[in-house]
Amino acid sequence: MGSSPWPACVSIVTVSLFVNMAFGFNRLVSKTELWGGTLVLLILLMLVCGAWWESLSLETLVGMNTAQEVNNMKLAFALFIWSEIFFFVGLFWAFFHSALVPSDELGCMWPPIVGIMPMDPYALPLLGVTVLVSSGYSANWAVKTVKAGFNDWRSMGVTVGLGILFSCLQLYEYKSAGFTMQDGIYGSCFYLITGFHGLHVLAGTMFNIYCLKMMVYGSYSPSHMTSIQMSVWYWHFVDIVWVVAYLFIYIWGNWGMYITPYRVWMKKMEIFEHKNFPGIMDILRFLFTIY
Repeated sequence: MGSSPWPACVSIVTVSLFVNMAFGFNRLVSKTELWGGTLVLLILLMLVCGAWWESLSLETLVGMNTAQEVNNMKLAFALFIWSEIFFFVGLFWAFFHSALVPSDELGCMWPPIVGIMPMDPYALPLLGVTVLVSSGYSANWAVKTVKAGFNDWRSMGVTVGLGILFSCLQLYEYKSAGFTMQDGIYGSCFYLITGFHGLHVLAGTMFNIYCLKMMVYGSYSPSHMTSIQMSVWYWHFVDIVWVVAYLFIYIWGNWGMYITPYRVWMKKMEIFEHKNFPGIMDILRFLFTIY
């Protein structure tokens, strides 16, 4: 069995994606070039990853991968997730370094007292947490059906749909935010952590789409389900990172200055003042207004 070219291809496309984003964030390319290049590279990454996973699946089906080799792949993937954990530990370290002991330049307050209006953690972010955690349940159900001997592709379809919905909610949240990545350390930490998590959600969604295709074709069996197991491991990792980010960045990181449950509730209740029956737009404003 010859060497596979796909790992090198994935590495090249991934590095190109981050270089393109770095150029865009430093305003070395236009917004059109940034988002156009990002879209093209994401599509290319999805195609290359799909080809790599298809190659691994075919090798297993024809008996080229022994049980020991499959176990080695699982161990390698577990180590990959472990390395990703420490990647996010570094990002959270930067956040806590500034949040726990705010400097004089930040007004000795966190969030900084000037120019930052944090998001309402009990509106759109809470909906995002609910969507992502629910997708973890449907992903688990997909694995259980494969272990039971049948491919219930609908459960994986729900996981893919919820992953796409979460990405859309995240984009809407960025568009609605009252600060940018250039607004000091708060904006930098917020967008770095949530942005890199968003990229991991996209990668996990691509992995799940491949597993969905395999389930639609009935390619999985109790003895041949390595890829869907790895996909669900990765998806749970993405879930846990987002729950931690929600608890510490959206709730704890915003506590006391602008956002507390009581203040959010009283602010939202102003929508219904002098109204006997709230309309649909009032309800939507109540759910999605960011303070």
